[in-house]
Amino acid sequence: MKKILTFISGLALACSLPLGAAANTKQFSDVSTQYFAEAVYDLAERNIIGGYADGTFKPGNTITRGQAAAIIVKMLKLDTSNVKNPGFKDVSTNNGYYKAIATLAQKGIIGGYSDGRYGPNDPIKRGQMASIIEETQVNWM
Repeated sequence: MKKILTFISGLALACSLPLGAAANTKQFSDVSTQYFAEAVYDLAERNIIGGYADGTFKPGNTITRGQAAAIIVKMLKLDTSNVKNPGFKDVSTNNGYYKAIATLAQKGIIGGYSDGRYGPNDPIKRGQMASIIEETQVNWM
């Protein structure tokens, strides 16, 4: 149960957190005593999320569906080396989130829109994240 709660808490936090260029275990200049600071630093230390090159974290920014896929893959420690193309017309193999998106699609955790797109640059919505969490619990917890 603790594993599920930790995972859900991390995913909920991830819905409001950006992925940066690289994980940053240093202090972010805009994260100090906020209620989420411990979670931010824990996830950054584990290379699940990162900050921006300017030393900030920007905790108020939204994240994209592609970034959410990357976070989920890292949290679940899924292997992304042998993925099948999920066939989303807006996710090429050159997309930085391709392997994460393909892995989650292959596992049945995520899906795309009815028009054949995944929308990797679209902000993730709360309902979409709830669906992903539910699928993750069913398949992995």
